[in-house]
Amino acid sequence: MFDSITLNQILIVIGVLLVSMTVHEAAHAFAGLKLGDTTAAEEGRISLNPAKHIDPFMTIILPAITLILPPHALIMAAKPVPFNPDRVKWDEFGAALIAAAGPLSNFVLAVVGAGIINYFAPGGVFGDIMQISST
Repeated sequence: MFDSITLNQILIVIGVLLVSMTVHEAAHAFAGLKLGDTTAAEEGRISLNPAKHIDPFMTIILPAITLILPPHALIMAAKPVPFNPDRVKWDEFGAALIAAAGPLSNFVLAVVGAGIINYFAPGGVFGDIMQISST
């Protein structure tokens, strides 16, 4: 299964996972802060530093185990961002906004990533320039 995977592909996947995990968790923390909860800010979780969001078991050990064992499905998670529901504006709606901030950030990253890939792919703006200059 892993015979055709190159080191570059592995490094790209790890980079994408680290960036998306970090942005996802930072978005939860930032949304909590904007809604009046300072819990995540007090713990230094409003950060784009991946080390702040890595849980040793869920981010490192569990993915390694799930890739080794069949069916080789990657299961991974980051350290959850803490929040105090008593400090959040709009009660349950505010908590729902905090919960939605992470997945929304992943959607935005996916759209931006797709745009970048489309821009550099053959047929894209920069991809056509690269093809012309290489011929």
